[in-house]
Amino acid sequence: MNKKQIFLAFLLLTSINFWSFQGNKYQNVIALAQLLFSVFFIFYIAVFRKQPGNMYFKKYVLLFMFLPFLSILPCYAVHDQSLFISIRIMLMQLCWLFYFVLHRFQISEKEILKIFIFIGFIWTFLELVQQFTYPTYFFYNRGDTLERDIEIRGGIYRYMIEGLLFGVLAFFYFLHKFFYSNQQRMKNLFFMIFFLLGIHLYMTRQVTVAVLACVFIAPFFLKINFRKKILFFLGGIILIGSIYIYRDMLFGELIEKTGDQMNEENIRVTSYKFYLNYWDDWSCFVFGNGVPHSNSSYGTYLINYLQKELGLYRSDIGIVGELSKFGIIYIIVFIAFCFYFFRKSKEIKLYLKLYFILIIFNLPMSFPFFEGGDYLIFSVFFYLCDRSIETSKYNTV
Repeated sequence: MNKKQIFLAFLLLTSINFWSFQGNKYQNVIALAQLLFSVFFIFYIAVFRKQPGNMYFKKYVLLFMFLPFLSILPCYAVHDQSLFISIRIMLMQLCWLFYFVLHRFQISEKEILKIFIFIGFIWTFLELVQQFTYPTYFFYNRGDTLERDIEIRGGIYRYMIEGLLFGVLAFFYFLHKFFYSNQQRMKNLFFMIFFLLGIHLYMTRQVTVAVLACVFIAPFFLKINFRKKILFFLGGIILIGSIYIYRDMLFGELIEKTGDQMNEENIRVTSYKFYLNYWDDWSCFVFGNGVPHSNSSYGTYLINYLQKELGLYRSDIGIVGELSKFGIIYIIVFIAFCFYFFRKSKEIKLYLKLYFILIIFNLPMSFPFFEGGDYLIFSVFFYLCDRSIETSKYNTV
């Protein structure tokens, strides 16, 4: 690996807190490191002004980076959070500058995919191995606490190690290879099953369902003859049918838990209702309520009371939570980006299209750009889309 690859790998590992090492114990240190990297991005871009290659998503990256700063105004005027605190929080938006740095690095798609697959492979390996090492484990987002033991679903310890997006993209890449390459089909199938196992062990039903739905619809995007499309489509039906038949063995307790939750008050629905009406002023709806900090009265109310006591988390309600945080203008820009992506989709490779469709499926419950680490990951995603559009005239895999 060259220096640029090592830098990219290290930066992406900070985005997932090095696979949630010791329960994100060093999260604040890593966040500070990401902020320092953002300062480096500014100087690097200023020095190396030449931008090789077309940046098709440049406009949207800039808007995603700067629009959240507008939420500082209602956060100060309406919620009385100091400008200094809000600006300090918003500096993490500068992680989007990594998109422009990548265009100057000109790292190849193949080199980036090697890094994504490596991170996704280790993520799946840790999810699997720690099922057998409990109560000894070092990588986790949810573990044993003084109040409760680690959650177990379907006999699986739910560590929820950060790195899911890397595992998902790796799965879609090998699915892409399986469809388009006649060579090493069994190898590609093995890695598909391996990464699908990691996704299953993560134990988040909406992601699992969305991934399987993407497998089902993937044949419709293939640039192959109609006969092969039908064969792959039937294969998808057989796969999903088999999973349905053996659902009790694969997802038994998870499905049962979902059914039980339907009979109880759904806290997510309560969150939707609350945040769709949480507008103390018109400016909050237009520009957003802003990001709370625990040292402000707004942060105390939102973090300590609404989230920790009542369980009303913005992060659980996807695009509605982002609407509450950054306002309707931000959401309109995101919708415009979605239309632009679909317009360019014929020039974008299958694994990237499926990754994007997964994002759309999960919007009601999870928004893709939630924190600094996400900005780094999706900077790479947009860069890969740019590269794909540039090389769309060649039939490369």
